Amino acid sequence: MVNRKQIVLAALLCASLAQATELILPGTVISNGQKMIGSRFMGYVKHVYVKLGQKVKREQNLYEMESAEFDILKSQADLMVDQAQTVLDFWKRRIHILNEKRKRLKEKTRMNGIFG
Repeated sequence: MVNRKQIVLAALLCASLAQATELILPGTVISNGQKMIGSRFMGYVKHVYVKLGQKVKREQNLYEMESAEFDILKSQADLMVDQAQTVLDFWKRRIHILNEKRKRLKEKTRMNGIFG
């Protein structure tokens, strides 16, 4: 049977995101020696790296979570990066084409000056 502490721990352990490299969350020390942690995103705990009551060190990973909300935000950000890359590629090609036209026009003008 799962006790209340385990439920609270499982509910609050929402930091490490599936597609993220790292998410740092603030903690608050409670007078009875317990720490409360929270997350900016809702999700499910995928893996817990510590046991209930185990002493932990600062910066130690406590759990890994899977968050649909974060995955959606990450997908949106990835799409925005892809879109920006497409726009950048378009303008690079456009600048290349314009530079080629400018070279040809410059050469044509130079040739007209010689034979004109």
